[in-house]
Amino acid sequence: MNDLDAILAEDLTKPEAFRELRQKMDLTQHQLAKLLSISIPTLSRMELGKNRIHMRTAMAMKMLYVAYKRFTDGMPQKPSSNDVYKMLFGVFHMNTQSVIPSTASSESASSNEQTPVAQPYEPDPDKENAAPQPA
Repeated sequence: MNDLDAILAEDLTKPEAFRELRQKMDLTQHQLAKLLSISIPTLSRMELGKNRIHMRTAMAMKMLYVAYKRFTDGMPQKPSSNDVYKMLFGVFHMNTQSVIPSTASSESASSNEQTPVAQPYEPDPDKENAAPQPA
């Protein structure tokens, strides 16, 4: 079983497995919380086993890992944590509507209004390590 198959078979509702995968992707709690659209304290409590990790969150984490593997496989050197985060932010938030079911009411779901799509992160040269803000 290769690394990707092992991760996809892993039960990421277990705090230790969830935390280990975040660390394997070289993401900080702050970065992963932004990617999953949850607060940093919530993520911390999930990793400590104080909050339940929902199946939807575990599946989102697996999808992030698949994107991470596709991004990093074949690279001559390991990308920086910030580069990984920017790539995952661009990929994941551009496809959020098809990835995570909406919790909006059925009335707004049937509306003809177009939902704005997040734009990929572009670094501000004045703020070298600034984290992107979701649109």
